[in-house]
Amino acid sequence: MKQVRWNLAKSEELKRHRGVSFEEMIQSELLAVKKH
Repeated sequence: MKQVRWNLAKSEELKRHRGVSFEEMIQSELLAVKKH
């Protein structure tokens, strides 16, 4: 499995604004990536 490193401050900000952290996204086995 590829090692993924993320910025903890950005992950916390993402959790506050979107309700999900980078770690949770990685663990959820992401289905797709979409532009918005």
